[in-house]
Amino acid sequence: LKQGALVVVSTHLSLLKAFAHTEAQLTNAAMEMIETRNGKHIYYRPSYRLIIGRAGSSHALTIAERLGMPSEVIEGAREFLKEGANRIEQLISSLRDKEAKLEEELTKASTIRQELFHLKQKLKDEVEQIRHRKQIEIKKAYEDARQVLRNIRAQAYELLEEMKREDRQRAKQILKKLQKLSEKTEQKLMKPSMEFETPPSIGDIVRHRTLGVVGKLMELNPKTQRCRVLIKGREVETSIEELQPVTETIQDETHKERQIMDISNDELQVRQLNIIGQRVDPALSEVERFLNEAALGELTEVIIIHGIGTRRLGRAVREYLKGHPLVQSFRPGKQSEGGDGVTVVQLK
Repeated sequence: LKQGALVVVSTHLSLLKAFAHTEAQLTNAAMEMIETRNGKHIYYRPSYRLIIGRAGSSHALTIAERLGMPSEVIEGAREFLKEGANRIEQLISSLRDKEAKLEEELTKASTIRQELFHLKQKLKDEVEQIRHRKQIEIKKAYEDARQVLRNIRAQAYELLEEMKREDRQRAKQILKKLQKLSEKTEQKLMKPSMEFETPPSIGDIVRHRTLGVVGKLMELNPKTQRCRVLIKGREVETSIEELQPVTETIQDETHKERQIMDISNDELQVRQLNIIGQRVDPALSEVERFLNEAALGELTEVIIIHGIGTRRLGRAVREYLKGHPLVQSFRPGKQSEGGDGVTVVQLK
């Protein structure tokens, strides 16, 4: 070995096998023997497979016994084997069994890994198909929505023509009919909601779920889940949950869909919000929606009716109005307007 010679050793000696296991320049190898059992008898037959890296066990005495060698000769030969050699043979046999079990487990693990890979690919394909079907359903829902809105637009024009011919009181009644018709339309549409696959970014074009209008995302606070959206030249503050993604088709046609009617008479627009008896959080949500709609309707002044009571609701409303991007100023109502039970808001 020191001279670098190539050496091949064939042996039954266990000590040489142990030496090869500890020597870096040597490698054990063995011809595989297949074990079969018949009752108490054990038989071995060669597989003619060379296994590199495994020390083989000697089956010479077992094979000789099977071939008919006298038992006294076999027993005498076993007496010559040292106790240490027997232990090494037992250790080699135990390691061989463990290696066989390990190979079996590795084969099973490889099979499971292949199955998991195919299952993952199958699930990926199914998710892609579901996403594609969802987009088709959403597109169809919007097509249905546009058709319904076209029908409403025609009815709205008819009602507006009637408003021109009737007195103002009658006009208010017709406006209520329009509002009820709009509510029924929203219930009829029941279009599937579109959600963001990834969080929106500053500058994205988004749709306000409640107001039904499109705007540009100007500011986003992930911690508070609040944001500001530029709609029709005004920044509207809202929650991220109120936003939906906008496709190019929807973005191009949204303006047309929202033009159901255009009533310029300020007296017909809703200028008051009554939140008397509500709890603070739901009431502030109503106030936020009311201010957004008022700003989009280009109102300059609105009234919030909150009552007096414990004054808690009124204080919460006025605190909320401080620094609101749509609010220019606010004041308690005059005696003729309802006194301290109302707040008059001037919009920007």
